[in-house]
Amino acid sequence: MVLHVVLYCSRMVRRRVICISGKDKFRERLFTRPTPADIRFSELRSFLEAYGFTAKSGNDDAHYSFHMIQNDRFYSVQVAKPHNSGAGVKRSYLKNIIQTIEIIEQDA
Repeated sequence: MVLHVVLYCSRMVRRRVICISGKDKFRERLFTRPTPADIRFSELRSFLEAYGFTAKSGNDDAHYSFHMIQNDRFYSVQVAKPHNSGAGVKRSYLKNIIQTIEIIEQDA
């Protein structure tokens, strides 16, 4: 059985339907060692929003902050959007995201 999550963020963000099994597959890919360098920003953003984070872009749309409040705790990760749409997100950002997700799962 496949469950679906529907997220409504704001008027500017369109409605997204993300398959839970796809989220789990992406999580496995993100957590592989060594950290993959081919994860696109659009994939990462969809995963983080499905995980419960909300996105905020900076003034230049090149830097994004993802925020989440769970169990009265505030979590935040920052990601710089690559200049080339086909380029992957830098590994340093991915490592910070992995550490944050591990902390969230330990606290849950």
